[in-house]
Order: sequence, then structure tokens, then C-alpha cells
Amino acid sequence: MKKVIKLSVFIIGIISIWCGLNYILERAKDPKWDNSGLSYVYNNPDYYDVIFTGTSITITNISCEELYLSYGIAGVTIGEPTQPTYLSYYSLEEALKYQHPKAVMFDVSSLFYTEDELIGNLQYDQHHHLHYTLDSMKNNRTKYEAFCQAKELVPDIDVWSYFSKTYYNHSNWENLRIGNFDRTSDKLVMNGNLMLFSVQQNKDDMDNDNTGDLAEIPEINLKYLYKMIDLCNEKNVPLILTRGSGNYTWAKYNAIKKLAQKYNIPYIDLNNNKKEAGINLTEDCVDGTHFNPLGAQKWTHVIGNYLKSHFSISDRRLDKKYNRYQEQEEFYNDALKAMDDMLTLASGTTFNEYLSYLKDLDMKDTSVFISVVEDASANLTDNEVWCLNEMGLNADLLGKYGYSYIGIFGEAGIQEELGAELLEINGKIGDTINYKVISGGYFTNNNASIEIDGKEEMAGGKGINIVVYNSKIENVISSVYFDTTQFVNPPTCMINQINQEQYEVELGLWLPLENYES
Repeated sequence: MKKVIKLSVFIIGIISIWCGLNYILERAKDPKWDNSGLSYVYNNPDYYDVIFTGTSITITNISCEELYLSYGIAGVTIGEPTQPTYLSYYSLEEALKYQHPKAVMFDVSSLFYTEDELIGNLQYDQHHHLHYTLDSMKNNRTKYEAFCQAKELVPDIDVWSYFSKTYYNHSNWENLRIGNFDRTSDKLVMNGNLMLFSVQQNKDDMDNDNTGDLAEIPEINLKYLYKMIDLCNEKNVPLILTRGSGNYTWAKYNAIKKLAQKYNIPYIDLNNNKKEAGINLTEDCVDGTHFNPLGAQKWTHVIGNYLKSHFSISDRRLDKKYNRYQEQEEFYNDALKAMDDMLTLASGTTFNEYLSYLKDLDMKDTSVFISVVEDASANLTDNEVWCLNEMGLNADLLGKYGYSYIGIFGEAGIQEELGAELLEINGKIGDTINYKVISGGYFTNNNASIEIDGKEEMAGGKGINIVVYNSKIENVISSVYFDTTQFVNPPTCMINQINQEQYEVELGLWLPLENYES
């Protein structure tokens, strides 16, 4: 009996040590992207009316919060960035063990990934292209089948990396820190969706004529789409194909439309709804593929209207069981406001326009930081000084050639410094966000910086640099500069990735600064 007790204690000790090591060595989450919606599926069984699956387009271009607030529909997104169709299938298979939704919506973007692309992605970064999905799965059988398909593509994938956290994460010993224990998601992640904040003009290739060409859908993707169709039929859940991205071609559209007609599956495409939804690819995109929150809001209305007109779904806004959506409403609305402010500022193409828009912003959750590089006064006008005064900045910049200057106002409070020497102001926004602003005029080697939470946010051009920060979303919503050393009412400028000075003639369209005529 004593031997049995000792053996039991020994086994329990080994298991405890093993579990402890797994916890200690588990990789920290990517707070934005490494967030499978499967965690929502597990934590809220038999809860969701609709499941969205697919790539990052599904994650960013749909808002389940908007779907609830406007339509009373409970949705969850279980996609992952660049998720191939075979992983979307296995994620859905896993989700349908816990949920009985009215519909499943699959964004078709991954259907056009070639096998070479799937192999290349796995060889380049398994963590991003495989672990993001598999690490979230509870069911080892589903995980193993998905793993086997990945291993068919890249045979040297190591099985232990997916079924032993200690093996996969052993490198964490090399840099063990408090961040290793952070398994939380960014607050911009809601219901499996992620809000991205930027404004970039995007051209839709479907503005061209439809020649009737058909894009090829690789066999591996067709195989898993058919499995998805069979799975949904087996579960008696309608499958709906969607395409909610501004980066597409008529050939792809034609291929999906033909496929949808063959299998009698609904297909909701951006091209057929863009005008009615008011989607403007000049304002609603953060890049060629993803929507910002305003674009996602519009596309979600297309989805919501379809679901309301085709399915009988109880209004979840009347059910206290779904109050978790209501708890997110205030932050969601704050995020939409921040995005609207970003779009407003982005539409200012000259210093005067920008200042007029900045002056009218609600500064409740917004801080503005100004730092001068080389000089601010040479071409400064009375109107621009008046706008700065209206925002609470009263330093007399006129005639102060080559002076350093720092101006801060909004949530961070009003602070100013003006002088010929190098200037620096340090402070906090609220209790947690640190900032440091440095200004160096002509007489101080033009050394300048605007750091927020330890990150450089200043564009860094000559003249007046402005950074606008929103504390609710903890993001910069504008970072531009105005070259008052050269121009009266200078254009809104930025420094791009190759450090070429540019200015904006249309929203998202930047040209060399030397072309500007004041």
C-alpha cells in the first residue's frame, strides 16, 4: 500500500512539474493577431447565431459588436491571419462541436492560395501560419488531422511542436521575462474581430470591365471547401460564401459565382453591395485588403441585413445572457469616434485645413503633441497662430527664427516651452502612458522627438511636427509635419518608408514635396 501511495505521489509530482513548465514556457500571445475566436466558442457553448471563418479579412472587415448592436445577432469570428482553407475547415469542425449556429459565413479569399504559397508560408513562419490556429484547439483529434494536412505540404514539420508546449517553447528559457506570462488579447480584439486604425486609398480592380475570365481554384482548397459544404449539410447549418475585401478581380468573382451556383450556395460579394452600403475604398481601408472600423461597420450592415432577411433570429439585445456585448458598447463607440477623428484629420491637405479640423476635435480622450525641427516661424501666418491660440497654446512663435518649441494640449494638459536651446518635456497621459517630447531648433542641430509609451511617433520632417494620440484605443491617429521653413500654408507631409518627403494631393495619394506650389 505504501508503495502505491509513493508511486501515486511521484506521478502527481511529475505531472505538476510538467504542467508548471508548460505554463512557464508557454509563449506570450501576440495581443492582436494571435487570438483565435475558438476561445469564445469554448467559453460560451451553444451561444452564437452566426460563425465567421476565413483569413484576416474576416477578422478585421466584420464587426460582431456592430452586428449585435444594430441587429441583435450574436456572432463570433474564428479566422486567423492568412488562414488556409484547410485550417478554416478544421476550425469550423471544432467550433460546431460546441455551437449550433443559424449560419456559417466563409470568406473565400483563401480559396485562391496556391499550393506553393501554402508551402512557402509554412516554411517561412510556422508560428504565424499554423500555430495561431492549432494552438487554440482543444480536441486533439481535430488538431492532429489538421496537422497531418500541413505535414503533407511540408514533411519536416515536427509533431512535438504542436502537442508539447514545453518542446515548442523551450527557447523561452533564453529570455524569460514577465511578458512570457501575458496571455491576454489587446482590447481592440472583440468577439474574434480586430480593429485596425489607418486610412489608405485603395483601388478596386473590379471597377474595370468583366471579361468573363475564370480564376483557377487550386485542388487542395476545393477539397476542403467541399468538406466544409458536407460538414454544414451534416450539421444542418447553411453555408454562405462571402467576399468582403477591396482587393479582388473579376476572374476570381466569376469563379466563385460559378461554384456557388453549382452547389446552390449563397454568395455575398462586396462588388454587388458596395454602392448600397456606402463603402468608399478611399476612406474605409487601412491597406489594399483590410477595412478600418468605419469600413467594417458598413460591410457588417450588408451581412446583418442579409441575415435578418433570410433567417429567423431572436433579438439578443433583449436577452440578458448576451449582456457581454453591451459591456463592450461604450469602448466600441469610442473606437469609432477615434477612427472618425483620424479620417477628419487625414482629409486636411494643408496646414490651415489641418489646424481648423484639429481645433474642432473633442479632446476628451485625445492629446496633441507639437515639436519643431529647425524652425517654425519663417512662414507662419496670423491665422495659424490664431488657431494655436484657440487650442490653448499662447507662445509667441512669430519672429522666433530657429527657436525650439514644444506645445502639448488636450487630455495630457496644456504645456508649452519656447527657447533657443534644446527643449524637453516628460509626462503621463492618465496613470500608465508615458510621453517624452524633444524639440531642437536651428541652433541645436535639429534634434527632435515625440515618444509615446516608449515608441517614436514623430514624422520627423522640417518645420512643425504634430502627433495626435487617442488614449481610449491607445493609438496615434495622426502623425504629420508642415514644412513652414519653405512654404506659406504648407501641405500636409509625412516621411514614408524610404524617407522621401511627400505631400498629399488627395486622401491617400502622396507626391514628392518638390512638386508643391504654395
